[in-house]
Amino acid sequence: MALTRLAHSIIAEHFKSLPKVLAVDATLGNGHDTEFLLRQNFARVIGFDIQAQAINATKTRLESAQLTGFKLVKDGHQNMDFYLKETIQCCMFNFGYLPKADKNITTRADTSLTAINSAIKLLDNDGLISLLCYPGHEQGNIETKAIQQALGTLTNNMIIEQHLSQQASDQAPILYILRNR
Repeated sequence: MALTRLAHSIIAEHFKSLPKVLAVDATLGNGHDTEFLLRQNFARVIGFDIQAQAINATKTRLESAQLTGFKLVKDGHQNMDFYLKETIQCCMFNFGYLPKADKNITTRADTSLTAINSAIKLLDNDGLISLLCYPGHEQGNIETKAIQQALGTLTNNMIIEQHLSQQASDQAPILYILRNR
């Protein structure tokens, strides 16, 4: 199973009988995760991206599907705590670059670590965070190593699951699921 589908499956199962008030798509891309979260019946989904192309693609996707309850923010995910003043139940990160766009515009270790820390602070007791890392390109490798190092400091406070890609390679994607202890 592709790791994006696995993340969706884990989230769907986790929230099957839990309240679904507010979810965050911290890296919009083309809006697949935002659409997934809305279809899981989260009351509200807030999405972040720095690229207008990602905002527009996501908005088009959601409007075509006639989905409501979303807010798209053209800002970096590292600023999510400026926009969010309440707890979140779910936060999805799909790091890397916007597919079929400029591959020089990527998520970066420093801003991603800030965003992950913000999401952890905002996370509801029964909440869940998914981190899909792509070490297969230079910036993604730097970012993945920084995330792995940061996750090593959270083991007392969080349950951290690691899911590896079926492709056996040090460049294959890695999915992390974080839950409060």
